[in-house]
Amino acid sequence: ATGLMALSAAVPTVIFLIGQLIQTEMHRREERNSKFRATRAIMDLALSDLCDYARSSANHANQRLYILNKGLVPDIPLPKYSRSIINTLRDIIEYGPEDVGASIQDLISIIQTHHSRLRGLPRRRGEIGDKSAFDDAIWDAAELYAYASGYFNYARLRSDKLPNQPDLKEVENAIRTINPEFLTRPGLAYRFDTTTNAPHDPAPDSGTTPNNPP
Repeated sequence: ATGLMALSAAVPTVIFLIGQLIQTEMHRREERNSKFRATRAIMDLALSDLCDYARSSANHANQRLYILNKGLVPDIPLPKYSRSIINTLRDIIEYGPEDVGASIQDLISIIQTHHSRLRGLPRRRGEIGDKSAFDDAIWDAAELYAYASGYFNYARLRSDKLPNQPDLKEVENAIRTINPEFLTRPGLAYRFDTTTNAPHDPAPDSGTTPNNPP
């Protein structure tokens, strides 16, 4: 009887503790959701900055090759992405749903890979070798531009659908937006040849005009 009385007395305490745990979890989820909504609200700015970085990167690769082909040393600063871009995307990963976090991780990986390749571009004429590295840099920049652009509807709350990595048509449209003359470069035009099976295969050398350096 004493045991039953003790158990009965403990029941309200247990119920109270369970209620407190539930309430704490609800507050935690609401705080997380609130932070996610706030971060998503400024995601648009980060995407705009990211598109600007991608555009600058493509033009940088083009300009660097042009200067090298003139026999000069390209004294031009390497485009850099703002740290605030990564901070915003990191917060989306931290506070957002799991599928959103996984998608944004893919985007960050593309940013880092592109920037690494951009830094690795030849700096002296004797290092040029295979000029496809410059076309690769432009391609990477266009791919990043297209991918970042695909998130705008999500960031602006127009859709909850997350973009897939861009296809050939989306990359082509991105190149056209960045600089349509890039599409005349054989090293890029080749990749859109639907008669080939591998759009990333090595391509012929590029054109010879200032906007399309050889």
